[in-house]
Amino acid sequence: MINESKIPPALFEETDRRFKIGPSTIAGAGLGLFAAISLTEGERLMIQGIAIKPGSIADQCTAYADLYKIRIGPFLVIPSGFSAMVNHSETDANLDKVNDGSSCGWFVTNRFVEAGEELFFRYHPYALEQFSTASPG
Repeated sequence: MINESKIPPALFEETDRRFKIGPSTIAGAGLGLFAAISLTEGERLMIQGIAIKPGSIADQCTAYADLYKIRIGPFLVIPSGFSAMVNHSETDANLDKVNDGSSCGWFVTNRFVEAGEELFFRYHPYALEQFSTASPG
């Protein structure tokens, strides 16, 4: 039996100075992720978070985060840190989601990004459908 009192919570701290959080340029979106410095094409931001198996008990227990889970290979990741702050844009996506074959996923700049520019990627059609049918909280 596992002694739960000896399992510490995971500590996560964001330290990448290339990025900053601020009010999104999308009305009603809340906060977004911005380039703190100019970024060249091909720069990467690791998609960090908790990885879970789709359809597992852990997936069921984290249903509250279904709208935000990102598929990385065979896993769903509940993003944390900067990767959780990237919003959707159908027309202005300057990030692509890339799986390099490892268990890591990345947001990768697909063009030069100016300092102060908001970072976006294109949500999967399933996520867009879920957002459009989700009722407010």
